[in-house]
Amino acid sequence: SLAWRLRQQHPALPLLITSASLEDWEQDDIADCGANRILDKPIHPDKFLTTVRELLARPPPSPERTSR
Repeated sequence: SLAWRLRQQHPALPLLITSASLEDWEQDDIADCGANRILDKPIHPDKFLTTVRELLARPPPSPERTSR
C-alpha cells in the first residue's frame, strides 16, 4: 500500500489518513501500515489543524521503532 511504502522510505514522515468511511478492519490495516492517525470525514477544520500540529510536534521515531 502507499502508506506502507511511505513509511518504509520516510520513517519520520507523519502520516495522516482521512476517509469518508472505513470498517474497523480497514482502520486496523491502515494503522498496521504505519499511519500515525486516521480521521473520519467530515472533519471539522479545528480538529484537522489540531491533529496536524500534534503530528508535527512529535519527535522523530527512534531507529528501533522504524525497523520491522
